Amino acid sequence: MHQKLFVDAPVVVLGDTQPSGVYVLRLHVQQPLVVACGRFKGGQPLLFPPGDYVYVGSALGVRGSSTLANRLLRHATRAADRPPQPLRATLVKHGDALGLGDNCALPLRPKKLFWHVDYVLNELTVELRQIFALRTTRPLEKTLAQFFEADPATFIVESGIGAQDHPGHTHLLRVQADEAWWAGLPAKLRHVITPA
Repeated sequence: MHQKLFVDAPVVVLGDTQPSGVYVLRLHVQQPLVVACGRFKGGQPLLFPPGDYVYVGSALGVRGSSTLANRLLRHATRAADRPPQPLRATLVKHGDALGLGDNCALPLRPKKLFWHVDYVLNELTVELRQIFALRTTRPLEKTLAQFFEADPATFIVESGIGAQDHPGHTHLLRVQADEAWWAGLPAKLRHVITPA
């Protein structure tokens, strides 16, 4: 399993040549944020204190919108009335070199908010800072979410958020850690996803 890391862009790709995979997003909330995440908790607004967050997702399709490249592009895109996340330009520019394929050259299309994390990433005070893409055909999203839940540097914002298909867990967690924690994350992820 190899790793690609762009110095000028915070994108790490682990794995070989699969168009599918799982991924971890690093989000940064710049100021206190209160946002309803669709119908989650009956549309009740949730408080996200300033700081870093981690979101775990999967894109296990081999073509179309469910490929890893297209899912990452979607997360880096906001709704029609808002500019895309700055990291989107990096995905478009370097997607092929990162091994995500030329799908990253697809034109910008505004998205409809659907997943819980869409509502958070749509906010202008939330920055998508880093992407850790793990190319695999194995459904490891739940394993990775549980790995983060067990980490002492993470805290559950609201049980169940981002985890409609993983009852009793959450896929969006707050992280209180220094840059060394984030720098060590690729090695930890490699260890989690490598079969025993």
